[in-house]
Amino acid sequence: MKPSIYLKTSMARLVRLIGLAAFTATLAAVTSSASIAQGQVSDNAVPANARANNYGRGWTCDLGYRANDSSCTEIALPVNAYFTTTTYGRGWECLRGYMHRQDSCYEIQVPENGFLASSLYGTGWACKRGYRREGAACVLVPVPENAHLTTSSANPDWACNRTYRKEGESCILIELPENAYFSDSSWSVGWACGRGFRANGNTCAPIEVPANGYLNNDSSGDGWACERGFQKKRGACNEIKVPLNGYLDTASYREGWSCLRGFAARGDACEAIRLPANAHISVSGNGWDCDPKFQKRRDTCVAS
Repeated sequence: MKPSIYLKTSMARLVRLIGLAAFTATLAAVTSSASIAQGQVSDNAVPANARANNYGRGWTCDLGYRANDSSCTEIALPVNAYFTTTTYGRGWECLRGYMHRQDSCYEIQVPENGFLASSLYGTGWACKRGYRREGAACVLVPVPENAHLTTSSANPDWACNRTYRKEGESCILIELPENAYFSDSSWSVGWACGRGFRANGNTCAPIEVPANGYLNNDSSGDGWACERGFQKKRGACNEIKVPLNGYLDTASYREGWSCLRGFAARGDACEAIRLPANAHISVSGNGWDCDPKFQKRRDTCVAS
C-alpha cells in the first residue's frame, strides 16, 4: 500500500475512533507545537540590525536599536542628541549645551557671567566666581571691605578676613581681649582664650587649678583634672584611699579603686571571698559561681 493511501486510511480510522471534534483539536495541538519548535529555532538566528555576541550565545542590537522580543526596533533619536550603549533608559542623551525634556533636547540658555555645568540635572549652568545666581541671571557678589570671596558650599559668597568678623553685610574689627588669640572657627566670636584661661563674657579669666590637679584640654568642663591617685570632688582633688588588697582604678564607679581577684568590696575594705563547697571564683574575680551540675542557693551550691 502506498504511504499516502495508508496515511489517509489511518486518519479515517482515527476519526471514527475519537470523533471529528477530538481529531480536530488534536491536529491543532500538534500544529501549534510544531510552530513553537520552529520559533525556538529561529530565535537562535541573529535578527536584522543586530550582531552575535563575542562570548556565549545570543545577540546584541546595533547602536541605535533596542531589543524587542526576537527583533531590534529603531530608537527615535531627537535633534541635538546621540545614541548611548546602555541597554536601559531612553537609549540616547542630549549633546553638550542641551538639556533633556520629555522626548526632545532643548538648548540651555546660559546667562551672562555663567557657564555650562557638567551636571545633567538642574538648569545646566552655573555662575562664574564672584557672581551668584538670582533667578535666571548671574549677579555680581558685593564683597564688603576687609572681606574676600569664598568657594565654601556653606557660605558661597564671601567671608571676613582674619582679625575681622561678620556683622550683617559688613566686616568689623575684632577686639581681642588679654590672654586671647584670633580664631578662624566660624561659630566663635573671632577669638579664643589661651591655655590656662576660660572665656567669661568679653574677657579671659584664669582657670583656678587646685592642689594635685593639672590643666587639660576639656573645653566643656572645668579645664582641669586630678593627678593619678586623686579624685575630683567639690572643686578639689582628694586623695584616693586604697584599702588593703585593692588597687587604683580610674574606671571604677566607687572611690577610684577596685579589689584584687579573690576579694570583694565591703564598705571601704576588700574582704576575701569565702567559697562554699562546689564553687569557684567568678570571671569578674570579685564574686563566685557554682560548679557545673550545681546551682546557687543562698550561700551554698546544691546539686541541680
